[in-house]
Amino acid sequence: MSAPPPSDPSVDQSPPGSSAPPPKPDPTPRAGNNAPWLIAVVAAVVAVALAVVLFAFIRPDSNKHHENGNPGFTADESAAMTAASVEAVNILTYTRKSFDADYQRALDGTTGALTSDLQGLKATTLSQMNSKKVDLKADVTDVALETSSEQGMVVLVVANGFTVTDAGVAAPTGVQRVSLTLVNVKGKWLANDIKQAYVE
Repeated sequence: MSAPPPSDPSVDQSPPGSSAPPPKPDPTPRAGNNAPWLIAVVAAVVAVALAVVLFAFIRPDSNKHHENGNPGFTADESAAMTAASVEAVNILTYTRKSFDADYQRALDGTTGALTSDLQGLKATTLSQMNSKKVDLKADVTDVALETSSEQGMVVLVVANGFTVTDAGVAAPTGVQRVSLTLVNVKGKWLANDIKQAYVE
């Protein structure tokens, strides 16, 4: 008698009437170019009726949170976390009046592919702001160190985004949760990658 054919993993093998649990989301950061995600963030932040576009949460039981005077961090870890916090704000904070200077400030905190991606989004960002007649602002609410090694640091940052009208009226646009990879370049911690923040 011939052996039965091997089961196809792409076909649901559950018995009739049973329901298989949905697959868990893959927490692994996605590789590849940052530009598509950054475009989405820019477009989302300037849309006043923004729903939350990033759906990950920082788990306090799995990350060391940044607190002043916390003896658990090395000098490099503290410096990298501060740099990540500043850069997250810079990437999401621009005014039309000083747009060139604001954008250069964001670029100054980056290196490698992230620098190229941001440079390519400059015109799109200003166009979105002019179209909506708003400036962009962000405030960091939480910072956590995810990984630390000789190759660099991965820091999770949570920031609240706002649009600001010409009359100075700020409107919340949503929560941005991002993972920044930082490397030490001649004594300065610079971001070379930014992604949505994922957890298991």
